[in-house]
Amino acid sequence: MALIPRKVIARLVSVSGGDPAELSWEWILRANGQVYCRLTGIDGRWERKPWTPVTRLAAVEMPRLRGTPARAVALLGELARERGHQAA
Repeated sequence: MALIPRKVIARLVSVSGGDPAELSWEWILRANGQVYCRLTGIDGRWERKPWTPVTRLAAVEMPRLRGTPARAVALLGELARERGHQAA
């Protein structure tokens, strides 16, 4: 089976925490409906942690999100807020 890179259709940067440390996160939505996040910074110091799966969206939602990038980013923002993050 050939490895095919999954196209990213939306990306969002968020922050969480603050005391004692502020954490920066990156969120992506891939064309297959998979949502991932990863830690990218601690108090401004660059980190590059592995992607962690968050959820997989239903196939019926994907055509609406592919056509409007703003909706896809808004969805990522909503998922991030549910987990205590704020869009940066």
